[in-house]
Amino acid sequence: RQSSQLVVAKNAKVRQVAGAIAARIGMDQHQRCHIDCKGREPLYAALKACCVANEFVPEAQKGKLLAVHLEEVSLDPENWVSRLHVQLKAAPENSNPGRFITIGPETNMGLLVGLISMEFQRTGAVALTTMGLHAVNKALKALALADTYLRKESKLNNGVLAAVVQAETF
Repeated sequence: RQSSQLVVAKNAKVRQVAGAIAARIGMDQHQRCHIDCKGREPLYAALKACCVANEFVPEAQKGKLLAVHLEEVSLDPENWVSRLHVQLKAAPENSNPGRFITIGPETNMGLLVGLISMEFQRTGAVALTTMGLHAVNKALKALALADTYLRKESKLNNGVLAAVVQAETF
């Protein structure tokens, strides 16, 4: 039996990782898998793979998308990895929030976390737009910090703040 855990390396091929994600989600009764990444590049590749893996969702599961939740995990006191928890979930009802938060590599992290938290409490959804490795990494870290804050304030009803990753082309 295949493990639901994946490890993404710096030189990972996005479509291969996407296929591995789809296979693991298809075999898991809870439709989930976990992806460990050490560094920005593997994390970015894993997120891009989640976008692609949405294309592999079986016809019977249409209307569902892959949701991701970031957690920083200590393997030992000096060795940390970013772990993406990925699960197939029903597409959010509020998939078109009125406001998009644009994130760049120079965006202030504290202000971003506050804005994400406020918008989530106000509408129940947050739409973020990013472009490139550094902005995507910042968005993920901000979501993780906002999740911590919202859980501490008991605003998530025992849930987690998760993201549905989508790519747009022009």
